Amino acid sequence: MKKFSNGKTILAIGDGANDVNMIQQADIGFGLMGKEGNQAAAFADYAIPRYKDLRRVLFWHGRPYGYRLINLVNFVLYKAMIKSANNYGLQWVNGFSGFQAVEGLMHVLFNITMTVWFNFIVSVYDQDVSFAKYGTLE
Repeated sequence: MKKFSNGKTILAIGDGANDVNMIQQADIGFGLMGKEGNQAAAFADYAIPRYKDLRRVLFWHGRPYGYRLINLVNFVLYKAMIKSANNYGLQWVNGFSGFQAVEGLMHVLFNITMTVWFNFIVSVYDQDVSFAKYGTLE
């Protein structure tokens, strides 16, 4: 599977000793503890007790991670565009004299504010998938 996936991340899920090679070859391996023993769980990256716990892993942790990563990239790009447009506009006003209207500390604070806090707030409070739909923590 890895050979034909063109560099994509491969997830393997197994529940017995016959799945150990597959789990070890995959980028991410989930081993289930079950009737066939714990060999798959012992060799896996992550061990889970039941199949129904896979719903939480895939839909509650996996999908929002990609969504948050896209938001981070967008925030960083838009922040850089705003900062560059601001500096360029100020240079037009100052006649391209090299005068910096905004001090370096303000640039640092702008970067921290726009990159850290907005992403933190979005990561904590945004939920695009209802957890009730995909199972509970039982």
